[in-house]
Order: sequence, then C-alpha cells, then structure tokens
Amino acid sequence: MNIPASAQSFRLLKGSPRKYLKVAESGTKRVHAFCGNCGGPIYSSAAEDPQSYSLRVGALKQRYQLGRPVRQIWTKRRFPWFPHLDGTEEFEEQP
Repeated sequence: MNIPASAQSFRLLKGSPRKYLKVAESGTKRVHAFCGNCGGPIYSSAAEDPQSYSLRVGALKQRYQLGRPVRQIWTKRRFPWFPHLDGTEEFEEQP
C-alpha cells in the first residue's frame, strides 16, 4: 500500500536508505528505497527529478491516521484471495 507525497514536502528524518533502480518493460526507471538494516521498503520515485514519492504505508508512524484507501491499482495482478474494497475505484493498470 502506498500514499503519494510531493517532492517539495517529503523529507527523510534520519538515515540513508539503500536504493535499487528498477527498469519497467516500458523503459521507465524508478528508484526503490529500502531500510539498510532490515530491508523494509520505504518509498519509490522517478529515477530523475522526482515530482512525488510513493511512500510505503508500513514505514510510516502515522499510518493509522491515514483513513481508508480510495483506489486500487494494478488489480489485474491482484491475488485471487484478496478482496475487493467497497467504495474504492479500481484500475487494472496505472491510471
């Protein structure tokens, strides 16, 4: 689960994550950042000049204050046992 954050307001408070560059089939490059100690995912962003970051909700202290999801993306890859969430938009791919 991810939540967007603008590049203007996003700041890491401490540490320096390890990063992995992922190249999609389309050629798009994204950086995926992980905790250097435990390997937990922190965020992903465009490889160059990111305008926003996709924050991994599990890494946020405030995750319980975020409220319900409003959409699901990449539903064509959803596990068959994962339920549809009432009241959320669904997209088979990235909208």
